[in-house]
Amino acid sequence: MVRSTLAIALRALRRNRLQTSLTIVGMTIGVAAVLAMIAIGTGAEAAIEDQIRAAGMNLIVVTAGNYKVKATDDFGGGAVEPSAALRSTDPQLINRGDRKDRRENVLLCALSVLGG
Repeated sequence: MVRSTLAIALRALRRNRLQTSLTIVGMTIGVAAVLAMIAIGTGAEAAIEDQIRAAGMNLIVVTAGNYKVKATDDFGGGAVEPSAALRSTDPQLINRGDRKDRRENVLLCALSVLGG
């Protein structure tokens, strides 16, 4: 049974040589396209990771002006209110490190005022 099925398949491939060759070319192009996209994605990912590492992945910038949303305002919708502001004493508190677990990986915390 398997032998006869294989013989029929091979005969069909020989009779339709153009169709067979075009199918093989199409499959080859498809596989090559998938491999190229994977290679491009992997290369782009590595390039982005290198740029992030070069920029200083261990640097965190905290700025004042964050906002939080109230649950509801007078009209039933969410309202925005300013969150707690940063104070000039915050870097000293972080550097002092009363609680070691809070600043375990902090090497330096400094205040920088930009734009007044």
